[in-house]
Amino acid sequence: QFSHLNNTRIAIVGLGSLGSKIAISLARSGCKNFLLIDDDILAPHNLVRNELSWLDVGFAKTHAVERALKRTVLDIEVETYEMQIGGQENPHLNSNIANAIATCNLIIDATANTHTFLTLAAIAKRKHIA
Repeated sequence: QFSHLNNTRIAIVGLGSLGSKIAISLARSGCKNFLLIDDDILAPHNLVRNELSWLDVGFAKTHAVERALKRTVLDIEVETYEMQIGGQENPHLNSNIANAIATCNLIIDATANTHTFLTLAAIAKRKHIA
């Protein structure tokens, strides 16, 4: 019943307790193409709320969730960016990330950050993304 998810490219921004669980749940539901964005490193205190394990502590959350997704689904595509949306990164990098997000069919904001939400909403509106 979720076969339409196989062809959906999903951007998940924020890979903390909510974003990591959403990513794994979507992979288990048949999603196979993800764009993961987060600027944080997994710390030991994150584990009580996160879908990840002790083996991932000290690594970028993007790479930790990517490994978890690849353990869940064999033929999965994952692109990662370690940055904060709308942050003070290089403008060229912000342009690249906006273009990557524009290739997605669905954008999930799991950051609870107003500035990030507004930036993602602007990209979604401009590109007609859900």
